[in-house]
Amino acid sequence: MRPELHPACAAFPALPDSDLQELAEDIRKNGLIEPITLTPDGLLLDGRCRWDGCEIAGIEPRTTVYAGDDPASFVLSKNKHRRHLSKSQMAMVLARMAKLPQHRPSEITRLKKQSYSAEHLSKHGDVPISYINYGRTVLARGEPNVIKMVDEDKVNVRAAAEAVRHTPDRLTQASWTAEDVERAGYAVINGYPSNRPGAPKNKKNNGKAATKGPIDIPYKPMVWPTKEELGYPADDAPLSEFDAFFKKHGRTPLHPKAVKELLDADGLSSSLAISVNSLTNDRHPDVERFFECIDHMLKHVPELGKTNGAQTDYAGKARKTLTMLERALPKALALLNALDAGLHARKADKGERHPPALHLVG
Repeated sequence: MRPELHPACAAFPALPDSDLQELAEDIRKNGLIEPITLTPDGLLLDGRCRWDGCEIAGIEPRTTVYAGDDPASFVLSKNKHRRHLSKSQMAMVLARMAKLPQHRPSEITRLKKQSYSAEHLSKHGDVPISYINYGRTVLARGEPNVIKMVDEDKVNVRAAAEAVRHTPDRLTQASWTAEDVERAGYAVINGYPSNRPGAPKNKKNNGKAATKGPIDIPYKPMVWPTKEELGYPADDAPLSEFDAFFKKHGRTPLHPKAVKELLDADGLSSSLAISVNSLTNDRHPDVERFFECIDHMLKHVPELGKTNGAQTDYAGKARKTLTMLERALPKALALLNALDAGLHARKADKGERHPPALHLVG
């Protein structure tokens, strides 16, 4: 009695009766040349037709056990060339495999989990993902007679997918012949804008270019005006001339040099503003908490001989931090004093109130 079929094996269509009889006659004359492969759980993984041929020929099947961890790829590699299936037939096989669970529960302990994604099956089955998706549409929306037509290569899988997608009525599908499926499918395909008569062609459409002859685009090259034409101030001109120039032309600089100067000014001013804003961020510790952290780090000394040498010396990091503060804080205090004085002066010039100057100790 033939074992239960592994789902990957069941995804392939059975041989027609005439071909199965020829296989049985060959086995009767020459014996079973290639053994039939079973899974460790006793499922028939590869060789369903040979098993049936052996039963017809009255010969005891010879089997071997699959020891790999990718049954789907194994079955594909064994059958995709041996069976001489068309692209449409192979798309239906892969579409069935894409619907399978990864493994039966009893196999998980012996076979590594394997993804049956469309990408994986497309790679191992040499069929585009789009064709696999056509097959999945046929299996999900098609009647058994339509599915059988594609399995037997009587109908193109894309035509069948478009036909069943646009004809959801099951009774109509059940009455279809192969000619009806092809007619309904290609009516949809030919109705796509890119397939209509007179539609522009591209490289994917018979390799024909969309236009003929040279392309004449009436664009004029961009020419920047010179500084003299703009009246742009000289590099050593006073700031008042630059202010007058930009007031004359509004806020849009008209020369690349002006754009670069504005970008440089933005970058330099932003770096200082970001530093001050970061210093006053609420996430930073206050002074008391800061020195608590420093003291805690200073007390940390790795015990020699009890580590692998990769432990961080936090005491050393704390000492470096204190040294940096001794060197940088006077400069920072002077800078903050100058910034506060500058803000105070700008406010005073405009008649606006400003908090008293900080007068930090530098």
